[in-house]
Amino acid sequence: MKTNILFIISFLAAAISSQAATLVVNGTTNNHSSVSSYTSVTVTNGGTLNLTGGALTLTKQSPANNGTYTFLKNGSTINFVDGVHTFNERISTNDSGAISTIRVTGSLATINVHQQSTFDATLDFVFDSAGISTFDSDSRLGFSESTINIDASNYTGGAATFVLVDTELFSGTYANNGGGFGTVGTITAPAGYTATLDQSKFDGAPGDGFTGEITLAIAAVPEPSSAALLGLGALALIIRRRK
Repeated sequence: MKTNILFIISFLAAAISSQAATLVVNGTTNNHSSVSSYTSVTVTNGGTLNLTGGALTLTKQSPANNGTYTFLKNGSTINFVDGVHTFNERISTNDSGAISTIRVTGSLATINVHQQSTFDATLDFVFDSAGISTFDSDSRLGFSESTINIDASNYTGGAATFVLVDTELFSGTYANNGGGFGTVGTITAPAGYTATLDQSKFDGAPGDGFTGEITLAIAAVPEPSSAALLGLGALALIIRRRK
């Protein structure tokens, strides 16, 4: 009898611990590094959710995976730093309050988002010395009323092209991804390099070369050619003689 009771207690404890819970960050900072599943995630009133490790999973709730169960409200932030994080439903930042931010910091996070509706939001990419993680989706991403900011000043790896955003959905012939970011904010390149944002392949027909990607190309600033230097020298000599 005692053995049966212990078994029942252990079974109930395991069942309770396996149930997904809700995560609410209200005006505070939550550094999340555990392996956890949630039925909903809400960050509001200037709160910050730093995903610094582990694995956060937003479980599937709707038949088509297009329900809104993650909310960013009133100037709040989700910051992807490290770990493997999977949002099986839609993230929404469409809110009448202060602008909220999705931030990708460094190259150590794996980000899988089913759908994204980032109207009136900011998406920040902050490079580490090795590069940046990709904000990846297997469905629709909407950025048309949002702003993208990129800080690659800490990157030290030389010339390269990074995929900032990647989506796999092409509905029929054409993608349905909101046409890219409505506003390009600040782009900071590493010293001695240029940084060029390319949104041209984000929307369109796959057969025409569209990949559903937004990329950043980092290239070394070209050194002045010998011919240009000679030309400047000749110009300086002419000016001197005229004087």
